[in-house]
Amino acid sequence: MNNVLRYIMLYICIGLNAGCRAQTIVPDSVMAAPVMSLPDSIFDGGQTTDTTILARRPSLDSIACRIPVVDMRREVDYGHDTLITPKRQVDIIVIHSNYHVGKDVYSTRGCIDQFKQYDVAPHFMITRDGTILYMVDEQLVAWHAGQSLLPGTSRDSLNYTSIGIELVAHPDQPLTKRQTDQLVRLVCDIRQRYHIRYLMRHSDISPRRKRDPWSIDWPRFCRRIESRSGFVIWRR
Repeated sequence: MNNVLRYIMLYICIGLNAGCRAQTIVPDSVMAAPVMSLPDSIFDGGQTTDTTILARRPSLDSIACRIPVVDMRREVDYGHDTLITPKRQVDIIVIHSNYHVGKDVYSTRGCIDQFKQYDVAPHFMITRDGTILYMVDEQLVAWHAGQSLLPGTSRDSLNYTSIGIELVAHPDQPLTKRQTDQLVRLVCDIRQRYHIRYLMRHSDISPRRKRDPWSIDWPRFCRRIESRSGFVIWRR
């Protein structure tokens, strides 16, 4: 009888534990991800016996970039998911541009405050002097693309499969040379960590809503990327 009771109690405990797995709440603006299994190697330190955890928080102690960046990830607590989506398959880089709606259109702080106001954020932002701000951890889904569709496919909600880069720029002024050079370096750096197949402008994936990035010689920029990184950029 005692053995029977032990088995019954064990069965109840297992059932309770299975029913208490954490769930990720995803805003309506991004596509919900299914529950997936995670390999033990993805966790920092030690081994885990639970490989069906939906998501975990990223470690902010390390920076994957191999080029100098200013780490702002702890400050930017808005505009992104707070838990890692398992097995996020990043194959798109989206280039944006923005400016501060105020007296100083190139104000870095002004641009950041606007992101916070609208609860959006890119993974990276490049200022006028070429400083690269690392705003959202690459492992997290950043809310930068909005309603979006990959041209020539049925893929939508591209936040989940992309990394977003903002350029501080105004439609009436060209990018600085330093910005363009740093953008090339950053794109090539990201490509070393992900199998990037698509390099897109915001206007490519949201043509009815967006016109950015402004003031960039896109064909010339693409040629620089292709010659430096050795991969061909998909074009419409």
